[in-house]
Amino acid sequence: MTAPQIPGAPAKVPATAAPALRLTARPVALMAHFEGIVPETYLDGHNIWTAFMGVAATSGVDVLQYKDKPQPIDVCLRVSIELLERQYLPTVAKVFAGHVLTENQLAAWLSFLWRNGHLAGVECVRDFLGGQMKSAAVTWMNWTDHGAEEERAGIERDLCFKGIWPDLAVPVSRVLKPSYKPHFDHDIDVMPILRSIMGA
Repeated sequence: MTAPQIPGAPAKVPATAAPALRLTARPVALMAHFEGIVPETYLDGHNIWTAFMGVAATSGVDVLQYKDKPQPIDVCLRVSIELLERQYLPTVAKVFAGHVLTENQLAAWLSFLWRNGHLAGVECVRDFLGGQMKSAAVTWMNWTDHGAEEERAGIERDLCFKGIWPDLAVPVSRVLKPSYKPHFDHDIDVMPILRSIMGA
C-alpha cells in the first residue's frame, strides 16, 4: 500500500476569522498512549512527583494529593485534559494563529510541545508556517532528544504530515512501594471514557 503523500500548506485565514482550537478525544488519547496512565502519585525518571498522564508537580497541579490514593481512570483523564487545555492548547493556538489545523496536526503539535516544552524558534514550526511541508517533516526529526525519542517523533511526524494515527492503546501502570516507581500492568482503550467526558 502506498503511504499518503505529504499534503500542502495549512489553510491561512485572518487570525480573527480562524476557528478556535478545540481539544477533542483523539489528541488526548494520543497523549495518553505516549505518556501512559498511572492512577496515583509516583516518582518519574527524574524523581519528580508526578501523576496520571505524566502530570508533574512542576505543572502547578497538586499531584501529592493523590499519593497513596489511586483514582479512577476518568479522574486521571479529567485532570490531564484540564492541564492540556490550560497550559498547552493556548500555546499551540498562539503559535499557529491564522492557520487552520486539522485534528491530526493539532494532536501532533500538542505531543511535540509536551515532550519538548516549547514551539517558539523551532525550525519545523517555521517550515510548517511557511508552507514548506517536506522540509518541516525532515526538521521535525531534529527533535528526538539525541535519538531517545526517535520513535515517538516519527509517529508525530507521520500523524502531522500524512494523517497516520498510531494504535491508541494506553499503558496503565501501578506504583511499586516504597520506591514509588511505576510498573506496567495492562493496556486499556480510553476512547469510550474520553467521549463520555468530552463528547467528541
